[in-house]
Amino acid sequence: MKKLFTLLLALLLITGCTSASTKESKLKTIKEKGEIVVAISPDYAPYEFMDATKEGQDRYVGADVELAKYIADKLGVKLVIKPLEFKDIAGAVSMGKYDIGISGFTYSEERAEQVVFSKTYDTTESTCQGFLIDQSTNDQYKSLEDFKGKTVAVQSASLQEKYVNEEIPESNKKLVAQLDDAVIQLSLGKVDAVAISCSSGETFINAHDNLMIADVKFEASDDQGTKVIGPKGDTELIEEINKIIEEMLQDNLYTQWMNDALELAKELGV
Repeated sequence: MKKLFTLLLALLLITGCTSASTKESKLKTIKEKGEIVVAISPDYAPYEFMDATKEGQDRYVGADVELAKYIADKLGVKLVIKPLEFKDIAGAVSMGKYDIGISGFTYSEERAEQVVFSKTYDTTESTCQGFLIDQSTNDQYKSLEDFKGKTVAVQSASLQEKYVNEEIPESNKKLVAQLDDAVIQLSLGKVDAVAISCSSGETFINAHDNLMIADVKFEASDDQGTKVIGPKGDTELIEEINKIIEEMLQDNLYTQWMNDALELAKELGV
């Protein structure tokens, strides 16, 4: 019996060590297979969107896509982009279906239960959070209270959904999978407003001259910023990504990528 107990204990220790090693070897696995698989939601210009004039992986463009390319290049591996609905990315990364997620993610306690966050690579997302509305209705909104009873479309599981829940709880929230759908519904008069980051909202205004960003804004937290997400418990990979982000920030590359993406989105009318 004593020998059996000793054997079982040894097996448990070996299993535990193997499990820990597996969790810590994500970076090694990526380098060995020669590619990093990045999940994005390509409906969020200027961060990540589609260029219909291109094919294959080249269709995916935007500032976040450039960041993904930069990370892959620094790791010395091929980039493979996988498009998903935004609400599904964190869960898919947590389950190991994809290596990382880059799609304008900000920190939340709910997400932190599933994934680990990199350091902030951009604060544009937190600078202005507001509403996309029809220009003819701007005078209706003097404060957040004026959205009481209004139908507000918002992307499911987004930072903006959090703000809608917390700051205009008496509005009629309408969840959408993609921002394109929300803007179409706004144009058709099916919703009164779309909760959106101002930078993303500007890209839709370029394609819809009857729309505008409302004067009223959310009281967005100044400590928010966009981050890369990775599988929880895998510190080695996220620490390496943090080093890459730090180098990128020192060279001010993301600002250039954002400017280029804004110009491209304007040209494409998205």
